[in-house]
Amino acid sequence: SVSPTIQNSIFENSFTYGLWLKNSTSTVQNNSIRNVSGATLTMPLGIYIQGGSPYILGNTISQNMNGLNIDANSVADISSNTFSNNSLYAILVSSAYPLFSQNSATGNSLNGVVISDVLARDMSFSDNLPYIIPAGGTLTVNSGSTLTLNPGAIVKFQNTSSFLNPH
Repeated sequence: SVSPTIQNSIFENSFTYGLWLKNSTSTVQNNSIRNVSGATLTMPLGIYIQGGSPYILGNTISQNMNGLNIDANSVADISSNTFSNNSLYAILVSSAYPLFSQNSATGNSLNGVVISDVLARDMSFSDNLPYIIPAGGTLTVNSGSTLTLNPGAIVKFQNTSSFLNPH
């Protein structure tokens, strides 16, 4: 796995991913990632983090389907980014345990961290963006795991088919 520092760049008009970080410890800083148009088998993503522990700082992520997807047990650090006008989610988390601070989200279909998953280890929700359990989604906290809501953290349920399932 390679872990470059990527900074002060523009990534635009990509077909599937603006950036794809797989098992990376890269630093991605002060970039603009926009206009990822789409593919037939995958969702067009501004940044796709698949595992690893990258540091995502000060980027503008806009006009994609999803701004940021994080999965595969990633412990990414996501700080001071702007997510705007992404057609679905600002951020989607699945089977990952990222840290969030000082991010903003406006004009996205859902302005927050969308999470529908099984938490197999401890996780803390910060007071940054709201955490959203989507329509038809369930957030399950496995026995032996703890979900901590830090002061100021907000959890929203998109509708009556969204659930929190503590074991």
